[in-house]
Amino acid sequence: MHITDYNTVGDEQLAFLIQQDDQRAFAEILSRYRGLILGKVSKLSRSGLDMDDLVQECSLGLLDAAKFYDTRRGASLRTFASFCIDNRLRSVIRRNESEKNRAMNDYVELTEEVRSDDSSANPETMLLIREDAAEQHKYIEDILSKSEYAVFTRYIAGLSYEEIAAELGISVKSVDNALTRMRRKLRGAQ
Repeated sequence: MHITDYNTVGDEQLAFLIQQDDQRAFAEILSRYRGLILGKVSKLSRSGLDMDDLVQECSLGLLDAAKFYDTRRGASLRTFASFCIDNRLRSVIRRNESEKNRAMNDYVELTEEVRSDDSSANPETMLLIREDAAEQHKYIEDILSKSEYAVFTRYIAGLSYEEIAAELGISVKSVDNALTRMRRKLRGAQ
């Protein structure tokens, strides 16, 4: 498929192009999601982690989301990307806080080849990453009730409590309660 104006293409179509190793499609999606990435990174400004590194990790999470996005799962690319970026950030924070890995912080990760946007990444490792992302998605879907999951997907897509309530036909208090239960369940599952 030959595209001349990438800014007229929808996010899901860009994800398809990225899956076909179209670098310009990733540049466009990265531009569109820059606000989401910067918003997530700004929340971690007091973490002591390098902000540029966090932006890079978020960008890699976005690349993973685009490469493994499947329209049949029912979520928008923005929802899935937010989920993948959050997981990537949690992993970075856990790795940074882990005492046994403190000495390893100065070394390049063994999986560096997978995190690049180089199309020569190891297919076996890429498959493992795809399976891990699918398992995480399925795990969250399984642990939450249908209503909690509906609230969760809209919340990570960046909707306000009021917007979620209006979309689902519930009260703002119900949205708040669902998010509280969801946080408790997800924290207890860690």
